Amino acid sequence: GSVKLSLGCPKKLLAKLYSGFLSKLQCSPRIVTVAGPSSVSPTVAAASVSPHLAAPPLAAGSSQSTHSPNTVVGSVLEDVVSLQEGGGSFYESTLREVWINGDKIEPAQASQFITRTIQAHFPGPINRFNDFPMEVQELLYQMFMSNHRFTRRSDEARSRLVWMMTARSYFKHLLYNARKNAEKVSQSADPTLWRERAPSWMRRDYWETLCNIWAAERWQQTSTIMKVNRAANPEANMHTGGSASFATHQSRLEKELKRLPTFQEVDISGGV
Repeated sequence: GSVKLSLGCPKKLLAKLYSGFLSKLQCSPRIVTVAGPSSVSPTVAAASVSPHLAAPPLAAGSSQSTHSPNTVVGSVLEDVVSLQEGGGSFYESTLREVWINGDKIEPAQASQFITRTIQAHFPGPINRFNDFPMEVQELLYQMFMSNHRFTRRSDEARSRLVWMMTARSYFKHLLYNARKNAEKVSQSADPTLWRERAPSWMRRDYWETLCNIWAAERWQQTSTIMKVNRAANPEANMHTGGSASFATHQSRLEKELKRLPTFQEVDISGGV
C-alpha cells in the first residue's frame, strides 16, 4: 500500500508543487511600498492599491505592529492627499481676489488695503514713497501678497511693479489730502501754520518736520518766481529794499504771486 515516488526528475516535481502553492495565494492581500514622496506620485501610488485590500484600522492602544512610514496600505494615502488638497483650497479661498487693470490693482478694496498699511507703517518724515527704506517697502508688499491673490497668472509677473506704482500714487494722494485739510482748517497756505494740524495716522514730530520741508520748498519756489519776474522787467525792480515800506513790498509780491504773500515771503524780498 505504500506509494513510491520517482526521484528521476526532482526539479519538475518541485516546480509543479510550487505552481499549485502560488495558485492558492491569488487572494492574499498585497502591500505597495512607496520609496518616498519625491519618487512616486501620491495619486499613482494610491490608485495601485485596491480599496478592499486595505488593512483594517488598529484599535486604540493596540500593540500590533504597523507598517514602516514608507509603506502605504489601501486608501490611507488617498485620505492624506485629499486633506492636503482641502487645506490648500481653504487657504486660497480666504485670500481676496485682485487683478491688474492698466497700471492699477483692482478692485478698490485692494487700494484701500495698500493705503491702510502705508498709514500703519509710515517710517518717518518722508515726502515720496520711493524714499521709504527698502525693508519697509518689502514688508508692505509681503503684507499685500499674504492677503490677496491675482486671478490671472499673467498678472503675477507684474505684481511687484504695479503694486509699487499703486502705492506711490496713493501715498502721494495721502499727503495731498493731509496738506489740503491743514490749509483749510488753519485758513492759511503757509505750511509753518499747519504744525498743529497733523493727521491722525501720522506722528506729530513727523508732521512738523514735513511742514518745515514744505515751507522751505515754498519759499524756494517763491524766490524763483520773483527772480524770473525781475529778470523779465528789470526797470521795475530797482534796488529799493532799504527805503521801501513793508506795504510796498507786500503789494508788489501780491501782484507777482497773484495771492497775498506771507510775512516770511516779504522778509526774503527785502521788505523788513
